[in-house]
Amino acid sequence: MNYEALFHPQTIAVIGANESEGFGGAVCRNLCDYIDDPSRIFFVNPRRETLLGRPCYPSLSEVPSPIDLAVIATNKRTVIPLLREGKTRGLKAAVIFASGFSETGRPEDLALEEELIRTARELDITILGPNCAGFSNFRHGVNAFAFLSEKRDRQGHIGIVSQSGMIGLSLNDHQYTRFSYNISCGNAGALTLPDLIRFLADDPDTRVIGLYIDG
Repeated sequence: MNYEALFHPQTIAVIGANESEGFGGAVCRNLCDYIDDPSRIFFVNPRRETLLGRPCYPSLSEVPSPIDLAVIATNKRTVIPLLREGKTRGLKAAVIFASGFSETGRPEDLALEEELIRTARELDITILGPNCAGFSNFRHGVNAFAFLSEKRDRQGHIGIVSQSGMIGLSLNDHQYTRFSYNISCGNAGALTLPDLIRFLADDPDTRVIGLYIDG
């Protein structure tokens, strides 16, 4: 697992970037609010030429830089092709917001998630999700979270892993909470809860680990 590329990427592409109040818009604002060097962020949307004062590229292939992390804010049928396209740009990790995978219980959606996991392993791309709300890395200023929250100093030593994105948002919004990481793992299809616990246990900035687990 490439935790460095996932949680502390040097370059990030948001696919499905927009200015709406949904996932694709909120994550763009969150990233721009916390990352000091905006040249590390690339927006991808074929329907736009600019976004938040920055250029918007029609496809991942046209981004003029190798990409460590892709935040994918498009529908589930696009995810596997985007991983394959991203690999041509050096993609190492991806956050997948899309729902409609194993959480539905439908055989075809279970099969799609299994195909997604196989593809990620084949391409050696570390994926968070699917059906997740991303993460906030407050130690290094990478806020790839799907819900908008007011910018403030939240740096601390608590590492949170939650299968609920709304619980993660509530914790981010609480005035007294301070974190090293706040991670929404969603279905935890490839990067599992035990994987994330091990990551936080080995992290020198994390002294306490908290979990919210759906059953």
